[in-house]
Amino acid sequence: MLKLFAPCLNSFSISLSLLREAARQTFHRLWPSRYVKPDQEDLVSLEAAHSYHGLAVIHYFDNDSLAFTNATLRALNLAEKSFPSRELAEGYATLCVISSFVPGLNISDSYAQMAVETADQLGEPSILGNVWLRISVYHSGVGHWAEARSAAQKAIANYELINDLRGWGDSMNALMQMVTIYGRFEEGTELSHELQRVALENDNPQHQDWGLWMEGKNLLRLGQIEDAIKQIEASIALEESAANKLQELHVYGALALASWYHGDAQKAVDSLRKIDISVAAETPGFATLSAISHVSETFLLAWEAGRETDGTVGDADLIELIDGAEQSCKAIKSYSRIFPIGKPAAQLYFGKLEWLKGNPDKAFKAWKQCIARAEKLDMPYEQGRAAYELGLNLPDGETGRSTYLLEAIEIFKKLDAAGDLERAQAAFGQP
Repeated sequence: MLKLFAPCLNSFSISLSLLREAARQTFHRLWPSRYVKPDQEDLVSLEAAHSYHGLAVIHYFDNDSLAFTNATLRALNLAEKSFPSRELAEGYATLCVISSFVPGLNISDSYAQMAVETADQLGEPSILGNVWLRISVYHSGVGHWAEARSAAQKAIANYELINDLRGWGDSMNALMQMVTIYGRFEEGTELSHELQRVALENDNPQHQDWGLWMEGKNLLRLGQIEDAIKQIEASIALEESAANKLQELHVYGALALASWYHGDAQKAVDSLRKIDISVAAETPGFATLSAISHVSETFLLAWEAGRETDGTVGDADLIELIDGAEQSCKAIKSYSRIFPIGKPAAQLYFGKLEWLKGNPDKAFKAWKQCIARAEKLDMPYEQGRAAYELGLNLPDGETGRSTYLLEAIEIFKKLDAAGDLERAQAAFGQP
């Protein structure tokens, strides 16, 4: 057994191991009859798969993507040497998510199918819940909203069968994150209330924390700024010293934007200074989109205000805001290379960045691309925001200016995005 492990691996040796395991998995997919043995009992391989499966969980929570992927592949390759098991079903489901990060690979659906077929054979709700949760994450990242919702609901239902409140809350969080990114802010708020209620009843501070900050994020987009700040600050108080950099990206990004729209520019900038934007690249996840968006939007708004207001922002502060805007826009662009759902937001904020740099043609092109991509992915909020920017910034009398503003107004009405609606109506000249 000890030979199956390689202790104290450094990054280079882990990389070599990952390449070896990826090659083995490729052979398994090309020649399954030779390498995949569902009718064979190999208890040694199963025990090793179980150990690597546990190791992968540790690496996941340690945010070590390289070691996590290596351990996941190793566990799956070992599990395929024996009859169906938890490690096999969950390994397929995890590979469904990981493979979606590689552009043009197009094998995620196959892994999802194998995961569900294996989990159905085993018939254990805990395994089915874990499989459907991971499949929901995959579909959310690529913008398959109906499939993501269905998979999350199946995960929730399976966890409910065995009263697994941890799995139930994780699945509720995935569903809540998905509908928020999808632009369904009222539904996201309702789901956050349910998650908080169950978390309070069962003394789960992490789920309560997620519910609080997600309620704040949804209230922010619904234009209920004071309530948004209240919930976000309650989340910060709950976390205290336990918050990690990713949590800080979520809560302080949301607090920065909410504070800006509340008219407290200093609090917004102070919140931005508590964020390490590099964490977005270190811990990729589909739910990070809203956090990076909040940070990018706040930096860009602050830069714009500092540029247009004489004397209120010092040169050093303005340089800091410009650098923050550029770094956060790079982060969201990097995110969009992994998750297609990030492409509309990347174009939206890149357009604003170019506008502030004095490149209107690049800005208009980016906003039009945002609209096209948002329509394709059915992401109405980003579509409305890009239409608003075009309607706001196209020269007076320019063909399409009023059309874009009316498009934005109609979208924001449907989404109940009160703050954005008010700004769009003001730009159009409506009361």
